Amino acid sequence: MSVDEPAITYIVRCHSTSTLPKMKSALLSIAGQTYQPVKALVALQDLAEDDVATVKDITAPISDGTGLNIDVVNFEFPAKGDHRGALLNKALECVKSRYVAFLNYDDVVYPHHAETLISDLKENADLGVVASFGGCMRAYYDDLGDGAIYVTRKRLFRSQASVSDCIIENCFPIHSYVLDMVGLPKLPRFGEDMHGFEDYIFLLELMEHYRVSTTYARLPLCEYRLNNDNSNTVAIKNLKALRDREKEEIWRATQAEIDSGKRKRFFRVPYAEISAPGGTLILSKQPFLRGLFVCQIAKSIRKKIGPEEAEKFLRDPKRYARSLPKKKRSLVFRLLF
Repeated sequence: MSVDEPAITYIVRCHSTSTLPKMKSALLSIAGQTYQPVKALVALQDLAEDDVATVKDITAPISDGTGLNIDVVNFEFPAKGDHRGALLNKALECVKSRYVAFLNYDDVVYPHHAETLISDLKENADLGVVASFGGCMRAYYDDLGDGAIYVTRKRLFRSQASVSDCIIENCFPIHSYVLDMVGLPKLPRFGEDMHGFEDYIFLLELMEHYRVSTTYARLPLCEYRLNNDNSNTVAIKNLKALRDREKEEIWRATQAEIDSGKRKRFFRVPYAEISAPGGTLILSKQPFLRGLFVCQIAKSIRKKIGPEEAEKFLRDPKRYARSLPKKKRSLVFRLLF
């Protein structure tokens, strides 16, 4: 992909003017980034002219007051409906900066978000790394109206967040990573038919075809905000309300469909995740189910023999298994390799 500057663009999607009060906080968190230059692309989903004008009236003072370059683009669609995945795909195709990140209207990124992850991308550029993932905090809040919230508690989004975890279940919110567009000759696509899981479809495609870094996956760099009434999330554990039950059923059905589609795909797991934090990004590319066994076997080899032996196994599991004396080839080795 051709890019014309080393800036980072945050894509913020907007489906309705009702989201504007909270979107102010999202845009201000972008304006507060220590990395420069930084831009914001507010992607509107087919809003009426009056609504587009309202969005511009809200964003203009933020731009004037902070110096943040905010581009408001209204994307048209042939029919009404939920086009959140398609909206992100259209917006991503418009970006001209080298680095790209995403941010929902009701979430925020911390000041060192871009600087930390772009630094990681630069350090690993020679290894072909195209995405760097940071940690995320869950912030539960009560809505006070007019964009104001009262945060009642915070905790880590996931205590263990890695590529190998993510291919089992999404553990990286959409605003927890930064992309380097120079290393993406073909852009992954957000799912346009699986509403609420569009970002997970994007991540699976990214991890299937490209190298990523999880060096900072345990360092909180952003905040995933959840309304205590469960109104702004997909996966709900509280089944007391009818709305929650309906959302839970949709979530489970879609998750089952996604899991079924993983079984014939190959994913790249950084060796550093299996052996120890840090180190070189030696990749194990295996089919989904077998890849899970490969990770466990590598961990076992590292524990019993050492990291060098685990590295040999991960470089080519099949060759490694077949090089062992027959007596040392376990049943698992014989079945898988």
